[in-house]
Amino acid sequence: MQNNPLTGILSPASRQKLYFSYALVGLICGGAQVAYSSLQMAQPPMLTAALAVYAFVGIALGFTAASNTRPQDAGRPAGEPVSTPVPANGSATGVADS
Repeated sequence: MQNNPLTGILSPASRQKLYFSYALVGLICGGAQVAYSSLQMAQPPMLTAALAVYAFVGIALGFTAASNTRPQDAGRPAGEPVSTPVPANGSATGVADS
């Protein structure tokens, strides 16, 4: 039984799309802010407001991402399979029994 109400709200595919969209919005807003700054122009108030809301929404996305991460996966390098295969000799440690 799951005690965390955030776990399982969205499917992994939906979360992937949501995280990609969030990153794309951040890239666009951040790029606009850098452009105004590099041109030494005052940025529009709507851009300031959008970036503030963007940061606030990031809190919810972070909680959702953290609630859908299993603790045993936290130390696993990226790209490594979730389950560790049993060594060819069949022992749990990988060292041949004497």
